[in-house]
Amino acid sequence: MLGSSGSRKVERPQNWKDATNSGWQAPVYESETVRKQVQKDFLIKVYSILCAQLLVTTLICALFVFAEPVTYFVLGNIWLTLLLFIVNLFVIIALWFLKNTYPWNYILLGVFTLSMGFMVGVTCAAYTVNGMGYNIAFAALLTLVIFVSLTVFVSVSDIDFSFLGLFLPVCLIVLLVWSLFAIIFGFQLGMLFGAIGALLFSGFIIYDTWMIMNKMGCDDYIIASIELYLDVINLFSMLLLVMGGGDS
Repeated sequence: MLGSSGSRKVERPQNWKDATNSGWQAPVYESETVRKQVQKDFLIKVYSILCAQLLVTTLICALFVFAEPVTYFVLGNIWLTLLLFIVNLFVIIALWFLKNTYPWNYILLGVFTLSMGFMVGVTCAAYTVNGMGYNIAFAALLTLVIFVSLTVFVSVSDIDFSFLGLFLPVCLIVLLVWSLFAIIFGFQLGMLFGAIGALLFSGFIIYDTWMIMNKMGCDDYIIASIELYLDVINLFSMLLLVMGGGDS
């Protein structure tokens, strides 16, 4: 539907629970071939957006790591990272309401990706300055291997991974409380935290991939790509923490 501002919005429920409560029915396709083609197009769009996000993030990290003036600038102005963290919270909220509204969904996605890339880049810059730059490459390679392996596993498996939705959020809350206590009381997170976090976000990759391949609608490509992007970034961060000996 075209509005006066030139934006286009897809009118549909915000999530599957709302859809069910509103009496929405699952889409009906002319044939199984058509259904598979629609699903294929959806997955191509999701993973194309994800690749673009990861490429932008990688380029920002490379800039922060290899351009020494930039490295010391971002490390000397850590308030920028805190500011962007707050910005991302508002962007995520806005995306929840505008995820089906073009072009605002893409604009917000771009802002979110640039902000996340900046924050990840600051982390990589800090590791580089402390003589652990090689850990970045190892963590990135391991993240890639794990993500691809888990994605292939889910795509060929007949297992219903919906049960993970009961446990993963609880585990994430525990991890967040752990992080909060570390900040308040000033102790190191440690390798155990990183290892548990890596397992947790590997679980999120499995769960989110299964949801994308089996439950999400064809208009959910923005949210789907963000979920996978955050899974990858968080897994990378946890692996980086482990390889750094648990020094946060």
